[in-house]
Amino acid sequence: MMRYSLRSNNLDEIAKELGTIGIDVRKENYRKLVAPHKIKEENYLRVNGDNVSGSISPTSAFLYLHKGIPTEKDEKLIEYVTRKYKLPIERGFIGLTVATAAILASYITMLYLLLQMK
Repeated sequence: MMRYSLRSNNLDEIAKELGTIGIDVRKENYRKLVAPHKIKEENYLRVNGDNVSGSISPTSAFLYLHKGIPTEKDEKLIEYVTRKYKLPIERGFIGLTVATAAILASYITMLYLLLQMK
């Protein structure tokens, strides 16, 4: 997951630019109850590449790599976000996939059994 601080609040302009690259863009609205009688409303863009998807709002952008290697279309999306918004705030690994977790568990089990034999 990559999160970036945005420098522009104009989501329509961003949607046009991403549309020219060939990224699927959908404008959505998010509502959150902040206080008993106060609702916070925020507009954002839902973006979809081949293996990368995410959301771009006026305050941040999140991109997720789902599986495999990013395609050329995905690389253009990642490059656009990193070039346009320049400063990465946080980069992190989302989690282990099931296959990686199973392999890791089997290695830990083998190591435990080998240590028990001594």
